Amino acid sequence: ARLFTVSNFGPTDEPPLPPLNAESLGVWYSAGTWRIFNQSGASMPAGARFNVFVPGAGAGVFVHTATAGTITAPEVTVINDPSLNGNPNKIVLVTPNWNPGGAPGIYNNHPISAGYSGPFWFIRNDDLGALNVNAAFNVYAQDPSPNAFVHTATAANIAASLSTNLDHPLLNGVRCAQVHVSRRGLGILPVATTFD
Repeated sequence: ARLFTVSNFGPTDEPPLPPLNAESLGVWYSAGTWRIFNQSGASMPAGARFNVFVPGAGAGVFVHTATAGTITAPEVTVINDPSLNGNPNKIVLVTPNWNPGGAPGIYNNHPISAGYSGPFWFIRNDDLGALNVNAAFNVYAQDPSPNAFVHTATAANIAASLSTNLDHPLLNGVRCAQVHVSRRGLGILPVATTFD
């Protein structure tokens, strides 16, 4: 399975509010159970909520592992996958996977984003912290659709400088919607990248 997760803080009009868990998340599998964990090793607060998405197997659903050949800058690993190559408009979700297939676990305690710099997509540690070789990520990619789109924070949709409002017909007024987000980074690779 390829799990994708994001913290869920709301709905805010449904007390009690869950505690804020601002840590970088990851997932791992052991003894028949998937788990969500804080990459920093911080305790998981009781009551924390998460949206979890498990897409079916197929093209665009895979594990990307950072290797010496894919790490093109200390904080960047380039994805070379036919479902993504040359497709800048894909909707891409990424979640760190500590131990895919039972591999030795590798932490990546950094906020991450996915970006495109033709013809490749890449995963980046947004705080510019170095990626460890063998750090792994669950990747999901699909074409844009009514329920998969890019949202950009603007002055018009930022609320109290803390959040950005999603104005979308499939979400507006739907308090039980399970929204899943990944950051989309800048489309600039720090160095030229080629693959055989």
